[in-house]
This record gives sequence, structure tokens and C-alpha cells, in this order.
Amino acid sequence: MLYLYRPFVENPLSSPIKIDGKTFYIADQTLEGKRYDYFVDILFEKIHSFYDRLANQIAVLFPDKLKKKDNIHFHKVIEKLQVDYADNNDFSWLLNFRDNEYKVMNDQRRNSVHKISIVTKNFNEQALKNSMDYEKTKGLTDKRMDYPDYFKKMHYLCLLGFEKTLGFLEVVKKKIINKK
Repeated sequence: MLYLYRPFVENPLSSPIKIDGKTFYIADQTLEGKRYDYFVDILFEKIHSFYDRLANQIAVLFPDKLKKKDNIHFHKVIEKLQVDYADNNDFSWLLNFRDNEYKVMNDQRRNSVHKISIVTKNFNEQALKNSMDYEKTKGLTDKRMDYPDYFKKMHYLCLLGFEKTLGFLEVVKKKIINKK
């Protein structure tokens, strides 16, 4: 959806307003721009939810270490298993992902869910704080326009994370079978 809406998202740099010799870059949000920002928030939530589902799958094989009452979350599951499985290549990938791309994504998600939505943040940053600053406006606009490519990369990492989780679970299942 983001790729479909992106061409119609307003760009404050394309229509500056000059008043008394001062240039203003006004964020005059369109319906398409608003929907674009809503989908950004939704995608952050969906990626977070996907990795929590992977954590649920991992937790099934570790009932003693990972109890449902502990709220199963991706970052917590990886943390609790880190010492025992750091030498497993698939688990190492999950650990590295958790500490890097997932952390960055989850920080943005946490902000949009618990503090301020992407729609409001983009509008406030542009309209209220930076309407006369070309460079800051350009930076905000570029970041906003990069979301489709960012989520395309995250989609690929979801597929890879799923593959790594399955590989890790196969090793764990074999250990469990060999113990019996």
C-alpha cells in the first residue's frame, strides 16, 4: 500500500510559500498522505506481532524456561536462550537481528503506539518545528518517503527470520529426541 500511496504524498519542498522574504515549507497533508502514515504505523505493529509469533513457536519447546505467564515476546525469548544457544548459527542470526534491526524497528513502533503516531509526529515536526528550515524539512521528507523501501527490507527479514527460526527449532527438536 505504501508504494501505491507514495506518489500522492505531499512534499512540502515542492510548494514553498514566501511571506515577507521568509520561506515556509508547509505540510499541507492530503488524504493520501494521512493514509500513508497510518499504514506506516500498522506495518510497525505487524512486524512486531510477527516476531512475537515466532517467539511463541520457540517457547513451545522450552516450557520450563519460557512460561506463558511471563508474556512471551521476541526480545525476551532470545534473551533467555542466549547463553545456551549462542553457538547455533540460526539462533545467532536471531540474536544479531534482535540486537540491531529489530531493536531499531521496535523503538519506532513503541513510539508510534505508546507515545505519538507517525501521522502526528510527521505533521508536528514539519508544521510546528521546522517549517522554515529547508534541510530539516528535506530530511523529514526523505525519511517519510523511504518507508516503503524500509518495510520491503523488513519483509525480507521476516522471511529470513522465519527460516532461521525453523532451522533453530529443528536443532532443538533433535536435542530433545536424543535425550529420550
